[in-house]
Parts: sequence; structure tokens; C-alpha cells
Amino acid sequence: MTLYSVISEGLASRRLPMMPITAFGVLAFLLASVGVYAIFASMVAAREEEFAVRMALGSPRRAIVRLVLQQGAGWLAVGLAGGVLGILQVARRRSGRLAQVANHYSGRITAIDVNKPRSSSSRFLSLALILLSRLHAGGGTAQV
Repeated sequence: MTLYSVISEGLASRRLPMMPITAFGVLAFLLASVGVYAIFASMVAAREEEFAVRMALGSPRRAIVRLVLQQGAGWLAVGLAGGVLGILQVARRRSGRLAQVANHYSGRITAIDVNKPRSSSSRFLSLALILLSRLHAGGGTAQV
């Protein structure tokens, strides 16, 4: 019996429940992606006449696209902030119920490790926040 087969047999009981969890996670991600697309599409469709007026008055297409993306980025930031706060709250409440897990781990998220400020996920988050602040620095309206 090889070491690989011993490890594989030992992890088999953990691997089976992870398959449906992963499938549901992928399904949730796809549904969320479709939902975000639908929200953007409805935002743009509701303001179609406004965009036509802006273009008739000489606003370039780039400015209108920038306006839509700025407003969408604002809603995206609100959603991400709410999601992160929700994860932290659930982690704080669940940490006392896990055996042999100290409460000081409740502030740790798998994707964003607050204890390692130089991790790639925190760099990505910092870059995203910088880009978001740059987008909002333009005043939030397209130039006409």
C-alpha cells in the first residue's frame, strides 16, 4: 500500500461532502453573476432616453460608459462591504461553537487574511479600492 493510497482513503470521508458543497457554491456564483448582469441591464434600459439626450448634446460614448460603470461600481462596493461584514459577523458567532478554535480567529476570512497584510488577496482588495476611489473622483457625472 502506497502513501498516496493511505492518505486518499483517510480523506475519502471528507471528500464526499465537499463535492455537493462545491457544486452548490458554483451554482450560487453563477446565479449571483446572472443577477448582477440583470441589475446592470435594467439600470441601463431604464436610462436609455437619458443617454440618448446626453449623446445628442455632444457627450462622447466613453463618458456615458464611464458614468454607468461608476454607478455600478458604487453598488458593487456596497454589496461587497455588506458581504464582508456579514461574513465577519457569522464567523464571530460561529467561532464559539467550533471545538478547539480560539475566538481570536473570528476576524479571519479565508480569502482576505487580515493577519497577513502583504498577501495577494489584500493587495487585490487595496487595488480595487484605489480604482474605485479613482472612478468616484470624477464627480459621478458624465461631461456634456
